Amino acid sequence: MKRTAILLAIPALVLSAALAGRAQNAQAGKQSQIILRAGSQPPSKGSAENFTGNVTVTPLFPADASAPYSGAYVTFEAGARSAWHMHPAGQRLVVTAGAGRTAEWGGGVQEIKAGDVIWCPPGVKHWHGASPTTAMTHLALTNTVNNKAVEWMEKVTDAQYNAGSASVPPRRSDERRAHRSTDAGLHLRARGRGRRKGIRKRRRGADHCLEQQEVTFHLHQRGDRITN
Repeated sequence: MKRTAILLAIPALVLSAALAGRAQNAQAGKQSQIILRAGSQPPSKGSAENFTGNVTVTPLFPADASAPYSGAYVTFEAGARSAWHMHPAGQRLVVTAGAGRTAEWGGGVQEIKAGDVIWCPPGVKHWHGASPTTAMTHLALTNTVNNKAVEWMEKVTDAQYNAGSASVPPRRSDERRAHRSTDAGLHLRARGRGRRKGIRKRRRGADHCLEQQEVTFHLHQRGDRITN
């Protein structure tokens, strides 16, 4: 009898141990929120090799298997900017403060301000930074592929940085149209002055005729009185 009870108890013990082990494994594999406290990752200066001017990079989080992109705040002082670069998996920028500039290779300089969101597609050569007079901070969300997030290139020259601030010279056709418009305007004004001058002259002539008629009328009246 005791032997039978022991034999019956063994499967129950085995099942209980299996369930306990499964519960322990599930608890070990459970994922929880991770909070990275503000200031836990100290900021660093942007390297002179990859930036022009004073730039501060404040890392927020690294890329990992479940979220293959990193986050960081980047602050550019007035006139500071990145070097030319590209991202193999793209990058999204959210301007959080100030005003700045950005441009892609072969394109014009674009002004950006707080609240703007910029998407830099994979493989597009570009740069971004502050405006000449105002600092700018953006949140950079950079995708990673094969453990690579960015490919740095040459520095942005002053001419490239200031390309958007210079006025575009007028085309020859625009100049010709402007000259024609000016000539036409001068001609119309001259015609208008001539017409007004002619009107005034005719008015003076008419007034003179009226005066002569009045004098003649008065002379006739005097002659009639003398004759009578």
